[in-house]
Amino acid sequence: MSNELEIRDELRFQVEDVVKQSSNLVVTNNQNNQLAANMVKILKNFQAEIRAELRPHIQKANELHKSLCSQEKRHLEPLVVAEREIKGKMSAFFEVQEEKRRKEQQRLADQAAAAERKRRETLEKQAAAHEAAGRAEKAEERRQAAAEVHVPTPIVETAVEKQDGVATKVVWKFDIVDETLIPREFMMPDEKGILKIVAAYKNKANVERLIPGIRAYPETIISVRK
Repeated sequence: MSNELEIRDELRFQVEDVVKQSSNLVVTNNQNNQLAANMVKILKNFQAEIRAELRPHIQKANELHKSLCSQEKRHLEPLVVAEREIKGKMSAFFEVQEEKRRKEQQRLADQAAAAERKRRETLEKQAAAHEAAGRAEKAEERRQAAAEVHVPTPIVETAVEKQDGVATKVVWKFDIVDETLIPREFMMPDEKGILKIVAAYKNKANVERLIPGIRAYPETIISVRK
């Protein structure tokens, strides 16, 4: 069964002819402009005729598609819900383990920082003692060593074992708690609201004075009745 929608030959030949005529039409004077307006009406009539001929087939196909999609959704819905629920459980498990990992990582980082401070303080005291005893070179060595003290923080790996075919990605999201504090660069202009003002005033100077930062301009739209 073919899925191609075809119009009757007579109509197709007429459409090809009128399209060719319209492509050859040049509008340079009022007479040509009148011919163009008449041509637009003819084109719109042919469009309506094609729609009238093909629309029943399209409507029938749409109804069938809608029905099939509804049946597919009915069969898939229990599986989709179950998948969503099990993924939620996996996500919750991962988040709990990740929170434990972050806390342990922070504990080790604090521990390493404390060890660095302690070692640095010890070296600074030694430097001060050498300096007091007149051993400037030794004092400088201790101060240099103090400046270079670094205690590495062990990396805590996640406790969640990798599962075949399962990928985990952490996606950060947000809620707005006070929109008045959001920086201007993250604000989206109300284009619909601006357009209403522009359409109401119909005046470039007045609109641009009322709403700084925009450029108002007219656009001519041609509308031809059949």
